[in-house]
Amino acid sequence: AAAIRACEHAGQWPLALALLQGLGALRISADVVVYSSAITTCEKNQQWKMALRIFEQMEEQGVVPNAVTYAACISACGRQSDWRQA
Repeated sequence: AAAIRACEHAGQWPLALALLQGLGALRISADVVVYSSAITTCEKNQQWKMALRIFEQMEEQGVVPNAVTYAACISACGRQSDWRQA
């Protein structure tokens, strides 16, 4: 999660997504903190559609969202004025 957060601060959302996807190859399961960090990274970089895709992936993997996850998704949609998605 720390590496993904570092990508957020550097504006490197594609690298954050690559790190998230690379966890599977290492047989490491992403937890709610990792997914939330990736969603927040997308939100901060105006990638709202990607944020929602990650949220869907998170649910598919059986990871339960928390308040941070929901807040990041709502914020991502709000930045794009897509309140229907939020």
